[in-house]
Amino acid sequence: MDKNRLGESSCEEDKANLKLLGPVATFFTLIKGFVCTGILYLPKGFVNGGWGFSIFSLVFTACLSYYSSLLILEVRLKTKSKSYTECGEKVFGNKGRIIVNIPLAASQIGFVCAFLYFILENCTNIVNYALGISISRNLIALIWLAIISSFSLVRRIEIFAPAHLFANIMVIITLSVVITYGISNMV
Repeated sequence: MDKNRLGESSCEEDKANLKLLGPVATFFTLIKGFVCTGILYLPKGFVNGGWGFSIFSLVFTACLSYYSSLLILEVRLKTKSKSYTECGEKVFGNKGRIIVNIPLAASQIGFVCAFLYFILENCTNIVNYALGISISRNLIALIWLAIISSFSLVRRIEIFAPAHLFANIMVIITLSVVITYGISNMV
């Protein structure tokens, strides 16, 4: 019983001390987390898919995402829900909660896998080609797994604020380089 109370009070203290991101910080966090890997993979996607198919796919996916977002917002307003899970639960009960949580978990796993693959490919290229050191891709993956896993032990994400700022600056620089390189190759 005492353990329960201790657990509850520490959870309540965590909630009281929680700092929410402002709109600007949330925007840059979402851009960095979801859009950046997509943008950085986009040129390779155009090379693999060709201009016609890639442009069609990009526009179709954007329209589908926009329409889906409008539907989700409509359901949220009608159910007065605060989350996707709550929407599913209010519309379909406990089965709705499960139906919503499974794709959410799958999409998060997909984002993480894409991000880890992106890091692994870039680090492998840097180590093997730029530095001229021959290291196994599996060893590089294990090193990055240890580094990234250790970050999950940090409970307060605001500790990473300087790293977030540096990452945003690097994303802007990288995006500028990719656009400049792409335009110079098209001309």
